Amino acid sequence: MKAKRRLLQRVSLQFPCAATFKRWGMRDSDECHLCKKLYLDCVAHAENLGHIQCCCPALQRPRIAVHHGIWRELHATISRWSNKNDESRWFFPLAISESDHCEWTFRRIVDHIGLFTEWSDQVAREAFKQEIIDFHLRRGLWAHNEEKEYRSLVTKFLLCRPNGIGFNAKDRDCRFIHAPYTCSTEHPRGS
Repeated sequence: MKAKRRLLQRVSLQFPCAATFKRWGMRDSDECHLCKKLYLDCVAHAENLGHIQCCCPALQRPRIAVHHGIWRELHATISRWSNKNDESRWFFPLAISESDHCEWTFRRIVDHIGLFTEWSDQVAREAFKQEIIDFHLRRGLWAHNEEKEYRSLVTKFLLCRPNGIGFNAKDRDCRFIHAPYTCSTEHPRGS
């Protein structure tokens, strides 16, 4: 019942937070009280739903725990539905620690699984980048441009950290699972 109420508050822009209370005239400031405790010498970020869910440094650990819980549930469901004859087809490595969780970018994963390892070979590297471009253009994930300049998009893609990765060793298949955040990633004002 509480989850349903929070969802309705969210979609109706009535979520109880400092920004909402200030808008209603119930508070003088929209500052995040958690950020204010962490950053005593600067003005805290505005406490809104995006800040609470994605940015507040005081909520980083719970946010990561929820993220990992969602990933574990997704992993278990995909594994359960993809198995044939009690033989697991897909394997999903999980982050072991926060530091490992932060380090694994698409580039590191691609290198780790041996999909591409010739980073020092300029010709091979450009060919690999072209494969990335072609993949994204074929699926309509990137817009075609007349200059055919996709270098910055490739760089962003390789630096992106996916939410998860699945391997199907038998079929030699690898799938990245990534849901980008939809809210701002600003840091507290003045920091």
